[in-house]
Amino acid sequence: FLDDSTKVTNEVLHPTITINFRYNIQLIRNLSTQELSVVIYNQNNLSQPNEIQILDLLLNLLLQIDLVMGQNNTSLDHVEGHTENLQEQNASTENDFQFLIGRLEDLPNSARRLFSLGKQYLTTGSKDGGAGEDNFCSLFKVYHPPQTAREHSPDEQGSSVQGVNSGMLDTPLRKSAPLHHFQTFVQWKAAQDLNNFYSLCLPKRQNIYLQPINAFPEFVHSFSLKSQSLELGLFETVQAFLQVFFCGLEVLTLPPVTIDDTKEEVRTRVHPVTENQQLCVNDLYPFLQRLLPLNGLCIMGISWTDIYPEGHNFTLGEASVQHRAASVSFGRFEFKDFNASTYKDIEQIDGAVLWKLLKSSSHELCHLLGLQHCTFFQCAMNESASVGEAMDQPLFLCPVCLRKLQKACGFDVLERYLLLQKFLTGVADQMPDEIKFQECLKWLDKCISYLNS
Repeated sequence: FLDDSTKVTNEVLHPTITINFRYNIQLIRNLSTQELSVVIYNQNNLSQPNEIQILDLLLNLLLQIDLVMGQNNTSLDHVEGHTENLQEQNASTENDFQFLIGRLEDLPNSARRLFSLGKQYLTTGSKDGGAGEDNFCSLFKVYHPPQTAREHSPDEQGSSVQGVNSGMLDTPLRKSAPLHHFQTFVQWKAAQDLNNFYSLCLPKRQNIYLQPINAFPEFVHSFSLKSQSLELGLFETVQAFLQVFFCGLEVLTLPPVTIDDTKEEVRTRVHPVTENQQLCVNDLYPFLQRLLPLNGLCIMGISWTDIYPEGHNFTLGEASVQHRAASVSFGRFEFKDFNASTYKDIEQIDGAVLWKLLKSSSHELCHLLGLQHCTFFQCAMNESASVGEAMDQPLFLCPVCLRKLQKACGFDVLERYLLLQKFLTGVADQMPDEIKFQECLKWLDKCISYLNS
């Protein structure tokens, strides 16, 4: 909407519905609901159109375009320059904040307080930015509400971010380009609304499926973690964590599948340096897509065998929104760190291995819900160039990315953090070798205290 021409031509928004608007946005905005429906249905010869659903999505998109432009009577020819001028004049205007986070009026006060911290990105920014070795530790800075904020009403406190520079729950990254060059909440929601056209005539899909692929060592099957009165295996532990992380959706694990038994064509290779077998993740996407049940929102494969994307040495995890499929592996033989004379294969599931699985699986599933790599804060959705860099990034989402996930899943922010705290407390007690779980609990304590203050 921002960088293309003013015409929307031959956009296929649904398998059976094609919208061919040869109008500029100003003309579309002036069409009545009845005229819009005539345009859509005459072009597609629809006899029983679902008018309310389609027009609601269309008009919602137009409202979002208005929000991007900052006013109701601006043509798309001037959007990019207008947006850049707004940012140059005042990066923390209310329009920019709504473009970044969306409207918060209907959310609970605790959620508004947390999402309002996203304004830090508009008003501050680290000099270095990027993700590095110190980013994980620097995320865990407590935010102390200023004393003056306690004199305001709860609603006013929710929108106040004064004084955050003295200590932050989330650390902003350096602003390297205008706001609309990155995926804000409004841009994410517009893309999700377009995707919703594809599923208008399909059953509602609320299930995330995990699919173990091929064989695993015996110690993987014998892993056990106590959770309340339950004994959880490794895949059950990952499932339990993701159930809380994506609170509001259902996370289920499918029976293990062996690729050779399915007669699927999935390319394999022996890496010339590690001399270990790898699966081509590009072939796993259609394979997993065919295994996705009809009520499935998306599916993620988990493999002991390392995976690689075409043209690359190795990847810990990859996702394809087109296939609604992702794949992660235990990531045992990364090319950059591999030394045949000193390397020892994984012999048990310790805290580091579990952390790797929880980090990579939540990151890739967020991609399948439409979240792109985060460029606003140090965040679970930051891009990484190596496994080590990915593992040093936060487990939790920044305010901007959390706002997207909250909209997709419909959870209560405070309730979700309390559930994460309860789950990770059990993990940290039984996995004392991995300090990152302890750091997560420190951050959760500070975040929950802030939301309750």
